[in-house]
Amino acid sequence: LYGAAVQSWMDAHGVETRMSAGVQLVELNEGRVCGVVLRTGERIAADRVVLAVPSNVVASLLPEPIRSRPEVTGLDGLEWAPISSAHFWLDREAIPLPHAAMVGYRSQWVFNRTRLQDLQADAQSGWSYQVVISASRDLAGENRDAVLDGILAELGRVWPEVLRSTVLH
Repeated sequence: LYGAAVQSWMDAHGVETRMSAGVQLVELNEGRVCGVVLRTGERIAADRVVLAVPSNVVASLLPEPIRSRPEVTGLDGLEWAPISSAHFWLDREAIPLPHAAMVGYRSQWVFNRTRLQDLQADAQSGWSYQVVISASRDLAGENRDAVLDGILAELGRVWPEVLRSTVLH
């Protein structure tokens, strides 16, 4: 949703981004970040580094003595919560909004990806919807089809057209 806007802002501010670039190690020089070494062996010089990784991975990317600092070792104590997404393609536009927040439901966010991404849709290709559930630990033990049916039932309570539509995928 924000990729292009964020990328444009970063480009305009002289920030170089590398997507899907596996970092092996953050390099330091006299205690300051000076770059990273990628898993490919490529070295990239940098004044600052943003590690977009889970908190339990950060320490493995840092050299000693940084790895042993309390603010780094303390990352292991952070509680994290998974976020799950369900994607549906319906035979019609059953949710007429680009996005919505659902208060009081398991399903918390709904995105009409067809509208948001200006995709072409018809009864054959379908309208694409993404439903996001935060802090979804409890989903791990549940039956996949039951979870999906529950999400569709919730959507149908808010937008009855969902229940009249056919799930294509």
